[in-house]
Amino acid sequence: MAATRTSMKTAGISDSAVFKATGRTWAEWIRLLDRAGARKMVHRDIAAHLHRREKLSSWWSQMVTVGYEQARGMRRAGEKPAGFDVSKSKTVNVSSGRAFAASS
Repeated sequence: MAATRTSMKTAGISDSAVFKATGRTWAEWIRLLDRAGARKMVHRDIAAHLHRREKLSSWWSQMVTVGYEQARGMRRAGEKPAGFDVSKSKTVNVSSGRAFAASS
């Protein structure tokens, strides 16, 4: 059965990118993981399932897992297992040596 591509974007990755890398669309991954019982699994177990059973690389196992969790409302964008990380950065027009000296 030929995969149909949509404009779906999950976990910051387009449907066409996930299809190119994995051979499946987001909709196909979501259906496959639903059938595997992933709604009742923790992140680690979903990623292990994808790596072991679906032969995805470690990186794609993680990305498909995050995409699945976001699509199913199990995780919000930017959310990590322990909550959210917040950071801020600022660009300054000085050398790295001077910046490090000022922070000491």
